[in-house]
Amino acid sequence: MSNVISDSVGSLAGWWTNTFGEGAGATAKGQALDAQLAAINQRDYAPGGVIYQQIEDTQGTAAADAAYAADQTNLATQQSDTATFKDQVTAAAQQGAADGLNKGKSAVNGFFESLFGVIPASVWIITAVGLFLYFGGWQWLTRKARKSLSK
Repeated sequence: MSNVISDSVGSLAGWWTNTFGEGAGATAKGQALDAQLAAINQRDYAPGGVIYQQIEDTQGTAAADAAYAADQTNLATQQSDTATFKDQVTAAAQQGAADGLNKGKSAVNGFFESLFGVIPASVWIITAVGLFLYFGGWQWLTRKARKSLSK
């Protein structure tokens, strides 16, 4: 039940953030910046680029090719992160709602454990029996006993 509640609250919070808050337009802006970065990196890290040439001159062609491959891998990872921004915000909101719900349940449980843990179990049992008898439990027991004996 708590997963349903926290997922619902988190989904609503994620939707709100993505629609009206910080996330509104962030995916499109991130994709535009990724495209700019890809163009710059393609110009500089690709064979014939300024950075590629510097690495090739100082460390060799293999190192320059490795730098270009690493740059392309990093760029692909960044682009996939940008594409899933809305999902990341929603997942973070759901996790926050779940943590909040768990902390609330823990606080309530701690309160009752501290309240009931102070009084020994024998006192609770004696109190329960006393309340049963006070509210007519003895009459109920004797009525049941008479009925079963009269059969």
